[in-house]
Amino acid sequence: MGSFYQHRRAENTIDLRSIQGLPDLNLALSGHRMLNLDLPGDRLRALVRLRGREDGEVWQWFEGTLFGRAEGEVLKPICGFTSVLCVRYDPPQDGVYKFSQRESNHYTDLVTKQPIGEVKNPYTGKTNIAIGYVSPKWSFHLSSAGVAMAANPETIVGRVSPTFEDDGVDVWATESRANDFGSGISEEEFPEAYAGKVRKSADVASYRASKNAICDTSIPFVRASMDFIADTPWTLWMMMGKSSGHMVWIGQGTKFEKVGELPSSIAARIEHVHPGFLADPWGLKATAYSTVKQMRDLRAAGKI
Repeated sequence: MGSFYQHRRAENTIDLRSIQGLPDLNLALSGHRMLNLDLPGDRLRALVRLRGREDGEVWQWFEGTLFGRAEGEVLKPICGFTSVLCVRYDPPQDGVYKFSQRESNHYTDLVTKQPIGEVKNPYTGKTNIAIGYVSPKWSFHLSSAGVAMAANPETIVGRVSPTFEDDGVDVWATESRANDFGSGISEEEFPEAYAGKVRKSADVASYRASKNAICDTSIPFVRASMDFIADTPWTLWMMMGKSSGHMVWIGQGTKFEKVGELPSSIAARIEHVHPGFLADPWGLKATAYSTVKQMRDLRAAGKI
């Protein structure tokens, strides 16, 4: 695949200093230009700018509802959730962007939106401890073919090309992704939660922002709104094991340039449930707040 920089305007080969009265002279001389969303390489840059930035960190804040769906039944709301992610983008290489992320997630009351510690399971009638988490560092590859989870540089799954729409004012891109996560537990250890060695999931996300701002490469960061739906196995803490059915996550969010731009109430809540995450998400130990570690600690304490 050729570099997406191959689609460059013809004026880049002209001595622009000799042109008088060019409205965007300073912009052109600086190397910035307006992206053309009819070009695949420019669409890739626009997608990166919608979901993050072309180089550096962004923060994402999501809130939504977690549903359960047993076979043959309609969705049942289980609880709410709040997630804050720190995402780091590397400069592209050969038309591929690599980015990593860490996520702080906790569960909330459907009405008050405040953190909760327990959930009444509508399928078993039992009360489960709702175990939030801080994820390990997940790595992804993003190209014109789509976004893919990368367990290592050679392993890529789920490439699906994103779609673009615009109304002349805003532009939005929609992408889908398939994921493979290791279970982290064994059937002998947690027979009531274990459903297999690999936990497969799929999600669809849309990102929306000002078309002019996204296409103007002189603007390094553009705030965007985000919506997603994800289909995942039962969460481990639901203790549904191999029961037929799955979870559906529906959420909405906003992308911020800096952690200090998060709403103060959300930042305070994250600091309460996962101290240290906002200050240094990359330095936090991968197992500090992992679901599996917390399950083992709770089992050792006789609480699950």
